[in-house]
This record gives sequence, C-alpha cells and structure tokens, in this order.
Amino acid sequence: LLDATTPGGALDLGAALGTHAHRRPEGGAAIVVSDFLVEPERLEPGVAALRRRGHAVYLLGVLGRGDLEPGRVLASGDLVDVESGETRPVALTPEVLARYREVLAGHLDALRALALRQRAAWAWFASDTPVDRVVTGELVRPGLVRGR
Repeated sequence: LLDATTPGGALDLGAALGTHAHRRPEGGAAIVVSDFLVEPERLEPGVAALRRRGHAVYLLGVLGRGDLEPGRVLASGDLVDVESGETRPVALTPEVLARYREVLAGHLDALRALALRQRAAWAWFASDTPVDRVVTGELVRPGLVRGR
C-alpha cells in the first residue's frame, strides 16, 4: 500500500481516517503513524469514526529532532512548509524557542487527551530514537507490543 503511494500536498488526516473507517466497517487494528502536526479537533472525528466501527486505534506520533529542538538545526532563515510550499522568515530567539516548547507541549497534551476521550492508545517518540527502544518501550506502553 505505501509503495504505491505518491506523497504530495496537504492531507486532512481526520477526514482520511473517517473515509478509511467507512470503507472498513468490520473493525480491526488501525495503526496511525504521523507527526500529528494537525489541530486535534480536525483529527478527532476520524479517530471517533474508527472507534465507532470497532477499530482498536493506536496513534503513534513521530517527530523529527528539528521539530523537538528547532534551535539545534536553525537559528534564523527561511522556513519552508513541505506540504504547502509556503515560505516564512524565522528568527529563533530564546523567547521564541521558549514559546515554541510551550506550544508543542500543549499540542502533545491535547493529542493525549484526544486519545483518552476516544479510547485510543497514544505514544510518541523522536524519529532518531533507536528502533529497539521504540519497540521495547514506546510501543509496549500503549499495548501495541507485549513486554516480556
């Protein structure tokens, strides 16, 4: 399925999950791997649709190191949105970085709350986390992988 997919443009993840739920009424496991850089209220209807159809939903957030610590990869310059192509100048002052950390923490909390409301499993990790640590740690907590 992924091999036949060509990336391009923005995706309304909530709508895509809702469409999938309606195409797969028999339920099952829905493992959603995303950066989840989407407003939680746009995501929730799709997660709710999956749950209504009997899917066990696992939301796995993967963020790049630059998303978690933007000051490590950029001090100032032009930021290009890979989905829209929009370019914006940016200067990462200490104040901007502090506000970014606050907003990111709030966003992750909102996603965690969405998962709780919808009875979905939630885990997130940095894209540079070693695979063995992801499998034996991050995927054990939401019950996707059974620990020893």
